[in-house]
Amino acid sequence: MRDGPLTGLRVIDASTILAGPLCCQILGDFGADVIKIEHPVAGDSMRGHGHAKDGVPLWWKEISRNKRTVGLKLSAPEGADLLLRLAATADVLVENFRPGTLERWGIGPEQLHEVNPGLVLVRISGFGQQGPYAHRPGFGTLAEAMSGFAHLTGAPDGPPTLPAFGLADSICGIAASSAAMVALWARERNGGKGQVVDLSLLEPIMMAVGPGPTVYDQLGVIQQRHGNRSSNNAPRNTYRTRDGDWVAVSTSAQTIAERVLRLVGHPEVVDEPWFASGRDRAQHADLLDDLVGGWIAERTRDEVMRAFEEAGAAVAPVYSARDIVADEHVRATGMVVEVPDPDLGDMLMHNVLWRMSDTPGRIRFTGRPRGPTPTIFSSTSSAARPRPSPNCVPGRSWPDGRPTNLRIAVTTTSTTTTGTSPSTGTASLLAAVRAGVRTYDLGRRLTIGMPQSPNHPPFWHALPRRHGDMVRPDGGSAANDIITMGTHVGTHIDAFAHVSQDGQLLDGSDAGAAGRGGRFAELGAHTIAPMVRRGVLLDVPAALGRPDGCAPGYEITPEDLTAAVERQGTPVQPGDVVLVRSGWGRLFDHEDRTRFVGHASGVPGVGAAGATWLADQGAHAVGADTIAFECLRPGAGHSSLPAHRVLLVERGVYIIETMALEELAADGVHEFLFVLSPLAIFGATGSPVRPLAVVAGA
Repeated sequence: MRDGPLTGLRVIDASTILAGPLCCQILGDFGADVIKIEHPVAGDSMRGHGHAKDGVPLWWKEISRNKRTVGLKLSAPEGADLLLRLAATADVLVENFRPGTLERWGIGPEQLHEVNPGLVLVRISGFGQQGPYAHRPGFGTLAEAMSGFAHLTGAPDGPPTLPAFGLADSICGIAASSAAMVALWARERNGGKGQVVDLSLLEPIMMAVGPGPTVYDQLGVIQQRHGNRSSNNAPRNTYRTRDGDWVAVSTSAQTIAERVLRLVGHPEVVDEPWFASGRDRAQHADLLDDLVGGWIAERTRDEVMRAFEEAGAAVAPVYSARDIVADEHVRATGMVVEVPDPDLGDMLMHNVLWRMSDTPGRIRFTGRPRGPTPTIFSSTSSAARPRPSPNCVPGRSWPDGRPTNLRIAVTTTSTTTTGTSPSTGTASLLAAVRAGVRTYDLGRRLTIGMPQSPNHPPFWHALPRRHGDMVRPDGGSAANDIITMGTHVGTHIDAFAHVSQDGQLLDGSDAGAAGRGGRFAELGAHTIAPMVRRGVLLDVPAALGRPDGCAPGYEITPEDLTAAVERQGTPVQPGDVVLVRSGWGRLFDHEDRTRFVGHASGVPGVGAAGATWLADQGAHAVGADTIAFECLRPGAGHSSLPAHRVLLVERGVYIIETMALEELAADGVHEFLFVLSPLAIFGATGSPVRPLAVVAGA
């Protein structure tokens, strides 16, 4: 079976909710090879949108059909490098990051067109790439409000009304598919040169709402809400039938309006002078609604439908999803079709958007599980930017089919081997343990009154049952505990859901919407995989010659971190966990618990520049011996957290705080096996942890 007119076209879908994925769905439906890029840890936000069956997201099955998937962390240098290599083989790339994000990651239009001058880059954003609002958070709801849609929707005496679905996104997604094809047609006519398509969510729905700006410009008229009525014609409304169903009537054409009034038994109204135009009929909507609505209310829906059809008048039932799938016309014309799915069996979904007589589209497969996550193996210096391995693991759904020098080794676990069999590797690991290892406990003891951030619920522990409260017949007794605490108290790890910036989380999703229901299903603590990784301690005070530790409020810079690397000879490699010692941890057990919190004095730590440096090295997670990881200025507290923004929102790097690093530093241990497992607290923004550093030798 032919795969459609766009067979041979390669599209990279680097977008998320909802316009971009819909655009790419349409292109894929008509044969394009669509490669879906999603975050390797968080996945794509669409996986958590809408209903699920047995944990399988249903909307994802449709919006991501005909798409192969791969996990790439675009904010990391190696992820950006891989995207550039993939873009070199593509025709279209669709993205909807906030303007400036791709440029900040080094994969903006300049870099993309350098590797592929013919690439069409479709950029979807709330308000476009330029203008006063370009950098505002932009979502479909805002476009529906600003376009005039909400102003015109709803009862005349009620509030402006928003749609119950992604209207602005859907209109924009369809427009984006057209824009991509227009740009590809232009490429064919101008020597193969690609271009950037700048498309906002606002403009397509603004056009769909109608000529309101023109009417206001020429007449000074501001259209108002009319409920289900129209200012252009009448009768036009929804009417309830005798059996409790609803139908919609439209009379946009004059002849249809005349047929409706004759059908309902009022031919005399047709002869009224005002009945001759839709605009004048709209001025008599009350009368016409009474006549039509009264007639319909005396009949069942089937009787109304049959009478309107016999009269040649326009009517339609108001359908629910159940009505849609049962409708004979919908079924006969293939508007919805059954598609085989490996998880759910046959499932019903919308067909391709239009029919073509010679080159029809089709649904080749449904939305897939998360794709493989490429892991880079570098044969060069560990400090150099990683390059792909010369080997490619077979059997993965990595894009193929075009000549390219892109070769990627793929793994779906948090650790990687390069050819050692599982049995041999495990034996070697156990032999190393038997030979003797030393374990450093990097976690702080949880005690009542321990120093902590004032922003989180404190730790409390009690024994509701003590020994002797209940004694078993054999003389045994048991005690039990109850604890209360915030998830960011003591040694803990921050999930990506912990911090948002301008209303958005790491994956670009709306932070408020993502947390509805009191939990974060996509970026919560339960999504943090256990870590068994190379760990590196960067002892900044030692590198700066400050045996007493960094000064209060001191910002640890990229130069300081580089100095620590050079002094120790432990370059940071992609995937490492990097622990930054400031020396502040020595105050954790101080009798004055406020000293460690450091609100008045300030606390040393990494700033935005240092956080960017750590992310640029490819760190998987970072940690520190302070309560907030950040540089906190005297008296400022947690009023600004730029390092959290960089790491958690922009670059996707986990943060571990309140660590015990003094023993590691005292023993001169700068490289080790790092082990950490967070509690799988579903939807939480963080988790208490007890991280370990393991080195050889008893």
